[in-house]
Amino acid sequence: TPPNPSSRRRTRSSSSPASPSLGTPTGAQPKLTVQCAGITKAGLPCSRQVKALSAFAFLAPDEPVERFCHQHARELLEPSGFYTRPRGQQAAAEWVSFAQWIPPYLSHPTQILLRTTMEAPASVSDSPGHIYAYELRAAGRLEPVALKVGRAGNVKNRLGEWGRQCGKEVVLRGLWPPREGTGTLLRGRLRMGDKARCSHRLERLIHLELSDISLYSTHLTPEFAAPFPQPSTPARNAAAAGRPPASPASPATAGKTKPVRRPLTPCGECGKLHREIFTFERARARGGPAVREWEDVVWPVIERWGRFV
Repeated sequence: TPPNPSSRRRTRSSSSPASPSLGTPTGAQPKLTVQCAGITKAGLPCSRQVKALSAFAFLAPDEPVERFCHQHARELLEPSGFYTRPRGQQAAAEWVSFAQWIPPYLSHPTQILLRTTMEAPASVSDSPGHIYAYELRAAGRLEPVALKVGRAGNVKNRLGEWGRQCGKEVVLRGLWPPREGTGTLLRGRLRMGDKARCSHRLERLIHLELSDISLYSTHLTPEFAAPFPQPSTPARNAAAAGRPPASPASPATAGKTKPVRRPLTPCGECGKLHREIFTFERARARGGPAVREWEDVVWPVIERWGRFV
């Protein structure tokens, strides 16, 4: 059951296998046209072909990503939240407000994927694990910041694999769940704490949002600097009390159509196609406001979805 956004929770559990993170460049690109994943009023699969692409499809073209026609996309963006489906007979369903977890500046396809992932019940086979993030250090100060975010049962082994596969310097920036106190992030002294539950689901939520921010460079826009979640309103107060708002919230107006760039390119060091790496254009390269790519962009996303799961 998702907690209130202001609360934290950790779970001690068994290890999970590390996720694959490297591939060879095969020229794979996301399909430009796929069948809508929605269901019609007659209970049949929607036959419309969809051209819109999600940000996640650009970064991971071989990963299955649901896409929806304009009608089903509108229907998926209408609800203001959902009730959880607790497993225990004594547990009570809780109301979860989308507005408390999904930033309004994300594109509509990404918002839809986050909504469907949030609402889906947790899989019994989803194993616990750690979310790790490290920076691939570049020589130039004005080059985009490249941060790898992934899931692993043994983070130290995963870092060692990357060090052997690519010549770039790997610098660990953070872990979820975070350890108590101020533990070191140096690999030779790294001591892992508790693991996060449902690590596959957590990783997907993080990847969906970071893909959108990276692809559209949203962190350089005024919308990104606005407080999130937004200040309390009657609808949000009702949601916090476990009640749905009186009327459904209108969908956000984040209508993004063209990405700023396509980040999925072969590595200049090893020639391989790195997965789950998110590049962020530095704010000072554009002469914009100061934005700390790790502290202001990546870590808040990891921390928020870590609390949700």
